[in-house]
Amino acid sequence: MQQTSKVRLIDDALESGLNSAFAASNKLVLMNVDTLASLILCVMKCVATSSEARLVLSDGTIVPVRPSPDWQGQLNLLGRTVDLEAAYKQVAAGPDQSWARVIVVYHPESNGPKFFMTTALMFGATSSVFSFNRLSKSLWHIACHFMSFWGTVYFDDFPCLEPAETQVVGQKAFEGLLEALGWQFDAAGPKATSFDRSFEVLGIVVDLNRSNFGKVTHRNKASRVDKISRIVEDTFQGGKVHPGLAASLHGQLNFMQGFFAGNNMKPPMAILSDVANKGWSPHHHEQWAIASIYVLAVLSNAVPRSLDVGDERPPVLVFSDGAWEPSSASPAGAGLVVIDPVAKQAVVHEVRVAPDLINLWLSLGKKQLIAELELLPVLVGLSEYADKWPQRNFFWFVDNNSIRDVLIKCSTSKPQLLSMVVEVNLIASKHQLLLWFSRVPSKSNVADYPSRKDCHKAASLLEGTVGRPLALSPEHLQLCLGSATFIDLMQQRR
Repeated sequence: MQQTSKVRLIDDALESGLNSAFAASNKLVLMNVDTLASLILCVMKCVATSSEARLVLSDGTIVPVRPSPDWQGQLNLLGRTVDLEAAYKQVAAGPDQSWARVIVVYHPESNGPKFFMTTALMFGATSSVFSFNRLSKSLWHIACHFMSFWGTVYFDDFPCLEPAETQVVGQKAFEGLLEALGWQFDAAGPKATSFDRSFEVLGIVVDLNRSNFGKVTHRNKASRVDKISRIVEDTFQGGKVHPGLAASLHGQLNFMQGFFAGNNMKPPMAILSDVANKGWSPHHHEQWAIASIYVLAVLSNAVPRSLDVGDERPPVLVFSDGAWEPSSASPAGAGLVVIDPVAKQAVVHEVRVAPDLINLWLSLGKKQLIAELELLPVLVGLSEYADKWPQRNFFWFVDNNSIRDVLIKCSTSKPQLLSMVVEVNLIASKHQLLLWFSRVPSKSNVADYPSRKDCHKAASLLEGTVGRPLALSPEHLQLCLGSATFIDLMQQRR
């Protein structure tokens, strides 16, 4: 496998059937960037309140965080990443399992097979992944419970946190633990870093310069953005993506979007997944042309994710609904109810649907437009309120299961829905919104009233106000009508 500065040999345990012979009854739980962000916020909150805090991980593990009375509510937090050197090669394989560790390759001189036997965990074996992670997480457990270690673990990477006052002893303690247990780590070279206010971990840069004010910022490494952009541009120019590259690019995009807490890379990932599993087909050409422009637009417009431990504002509650009654004189309707607990106000909006849009959807042969009308007020509502409430959390309720799933997965096979879903995620990413979608029963959905043009009924129930009618912006209307292609809009965003 070609990596940045080297070619890594992978013991392919797939072709031999070794991976197929392995099964696991437990699920591998990894500590990703979200886990590290949660730990940083937990530490900052603990120091600010001068009380003990506990970080509960997804597998139930509890990490205690205890402040020192000497800090007096002040924290100059630093970070670094410790990387184990040639991690898998440090773990010897059992002699009694040598029969399962034979590798055969073609030998050009003898024009025949050549057999080798591995002495360490094979990089390409699924069982190696589970075995190594048990070891690395054991190291993390020892460090946390016997050294009050502040950090996480992801395979062979150990992101560490430490107050500036204790950085020297903290570095010596963790490195001393690894040395005492016989683990080698990168003590020299570009990966051998000391504690700093800004450090790299898992392809992102964590900025702790404002940790004393309870703020932390995450952003993608510039080199990673440039690398992926070059790959995407090359495949766009070449007009094709090979299955192997599609699988690799799919993984990189998935990892890159992780700390954005969004799904804005899901649409191109769906195409890449299809190519990786089924191979390249002519119909992928136009799809990837659109997806390439989209990826480049998202990468060039991505902003750092800022987190604030002092932001304890409750989430905005939003209810949306769409109505389709073909027998009615006005068959299409949509509504939106926005409740802000901070301002203690509720606003009810009717969402007006352009007749041209209805005619277009009907011309596609659809008799039921409920899916389109359920999704429409979500895009309209975010367009209206996103810039008013940046960096807010939203609890958004719809009463349609399929649209809920589309919004969560950011994926659909229906072109008339995909454009709207993509715009929803682009808006959320631009304004750093955290969106949580769920379904509410239709009878409990207060947005049912404005979708049927009865805004005053909903406002009366909520003791709120009736806002002005909303509609798609001209740009979004052009996108939905197809008068502006998706490629045009993405190129404008670059």
